[in-house]
Amino acid sequence: MARGNSYLFFQTADNDCACIQASAVSTIENDGDGSVHVNFTKSGGGAGIVEMTVTDGKEDDVVKEIARICATNTSPVITIADDVNSVYTVDGITAVGTITPA
Repeated sequence: MARGNSYLFFQTADNDCACIQASAVSTIENDGDGSVHVNFTKSGGGAGIVEMTVTDGKEDDVVKEIARICATNTSPVITIADDVNSVYTVDGITAVGTITPA
Protein backbone atom coordinates (compact mmCIF):
# COMPACT_ATOMS: atom_id res chain seq x y z
CA MET A 1 0.00 0.00 0.00
CA ALA A 2 1.35 3.41 -0.93
CA ARG A 3 1.97 6.03 1.70
CA GLY A 4 -0.99 8.27 2.39
CA ASN A 5 -3.51 5.64 1.23
CA SER A 6 -4.21 4.42 4.74
CA TYR A 7 -7.53 4.83 6.50
CA LEU A 8 -7.87 6.60 9.84
CA PHE A 9 -10.38 5.03 12.25
CA PHE A 10 -12.33 7.05 14.82
CA GLN A 11 -15.06 5.66 17.11
CA THR A 12 -17.13 7.43 19.73
CA ALA A 13 -19.85 4.80 20.40
CA ASP A 14 -20.83 1.28 19.35
CA ASN A 15 -22.82 2.67 16.43
CA ASP A 16 -20.87 5.87 15.73
CA CYS A 17 -17.55 5.50 13.92
CA ALA A 18 -15.76 6.61 10.76
CA CYS A 19 -12.92 5.32 8.63
CA ILE A 20 -11.47 8.18 6.60
CA GLN A 21 -8.88 7.82 3.86
CA ALA A 22 -5.77 9.73 4.93
CA SER A 23 -5.60 11.46 1.54
CA ALA A 24 -9.11 12.88 2.13
CA VAL A 25 -7.99 14.81 5.23
CA SER A 26 -8.07 18.47 4.27
CA THR A 27 -7.01 20.10 7.55
CA ILE A 28 -6.12 19.16 11.10
CA GLU A 29 -6.77 22.05 13.46
CA ASN A 30 -5.96 22.97 17.02
CA ASP A 31 -9.36 24.48 17.67
CA GLY A 32 -8.71 25.94 21.10
CA ASP A 33 -7.82 24.57 24.49
CA GLY A 34 -8.48 20.86 24.64
CA SER A 35 -9.85 20.39 21.12
CA VAL A 36 -8.51 19.13 17.78
CA HIS A 37 -10.59 18.80 14.61
CA VAL A 38 -9.83 16.57 11.61
CA ASN A 39 -11.64 17.92 8.54
CA PHE A 40 -12.09 15.74 5.47
CA THR A 41 -13.66 15.78 2.01
CA LYS A 42 -15.47 13.04 0.13
CA SER A 43 -14.75 12.15 -3.47
CA GLY A 44 -18.24 13.23 -4.58
CA GLY A 45 -18.06 16.49 -2.69
CA GLY A 46 -19.09 17.46 0.78
CA ALA A 47 -17.07 17.81 3.93
CA GLY A 48 -17.04 16.21 7.35
CA ILE A 49 -15.32 16.65 10.67
CA VAL A 50 -14.11 14.56 13.58
CA GLU A 51 -13.84 16.51 16.82
CA MET A 52 -11.59 15.16 19.56
CA THR A 53 -10.93 16.13 23.14
CA VAL A 54 -7.23 16.53 23.84
CA THR A 55 -5.16 17.12 26.97
CA ASP A 56 -4.62 20.87 27.40
CA GLY A 57 -1.19 21.78 26.07
CA LYS A 58 -0.94 18.71 23.79
CA GLU A 59 -3.06 20.10 20.94
CA ASP A 60 -0.16 21.04 18.64
CA ASP A 61 1.55 17.69 19.24
CA VAL A 62 -1.67 15.84 18.33
CA VAL A 63 -2.06 17.90 15.14
CA LYS A 64 1.53 17.15 14.08
CA GLU A 65 1.28 13.44 14.87
CA ILE A 66 -1.95 12.95 12.92
CA ALA A 67 -0.41 14.83 9.99
CA ARG A 68 2.68 12.59 10.17
CA ILE A 69 0.49 9.49 10.17
CA CYS A 70 -1.45 10.76 7.15
CA ALA A 71 1.77 11.39 5.23
CA THR A 72 3.80 8.32 6.13
CA ASN A 73 1.73 5.43 7.46
CA THR A 74 1.62 2.31 5.29
CA SER A 75 -0.80 0.24 7.39
CA PRO A 76 -4.19 -0.25 5.71
CA VAL A 77 -6.08 1.04 8.77
CA ILE A 78 -4.78 2.86 11.83
CA THR A 79 -6.94 3.55 14.84
CA ILE A 80 -6.48 7.16 15.87
CA ALA A 81 -9.11 7.24 18.63
CA ASP A 82 -11.57 4.59 19.77
CA ASP A 83 -13.68 5.45 22.82
CA VAL A 84 -15.40 2.04 22.88
CA ASN A 85 -12.15 0.10 23.28
CA SER A 86 -10.15 2.90 24.98
CA VAL A 87 -7.52 2.92 22.22
CA TYR A 88 -5.77 6.23 21.55
CA THR A 89 -2.81 5.88 19.21
CA VAL A 90 -1.84 9.53 19.46
CA ASP A 91 -0.66 10.64 22.91
CA GLY A 92 -2.85 13.43 24.23
CA ILE A 93 -6.18 12.37 22.71
CA THR A 94 -8.62 11.62 25.51
CA ALA A 95 -11.90 11.13 23.61
CA VAL A 96 -13.72 11.46 20.32
CA GLY A 97 -16.28 14.21 20.70
CA THR A 98 -18.44 14.05 17.60
CA ILE A 99 -18.21 12.64 14.10
CA THR A 100 -20.05 14.68 11.51
CA PRO A 101 -20.12 12.83 8.19
CA ALA A 102 -19.88 14.55 4.87
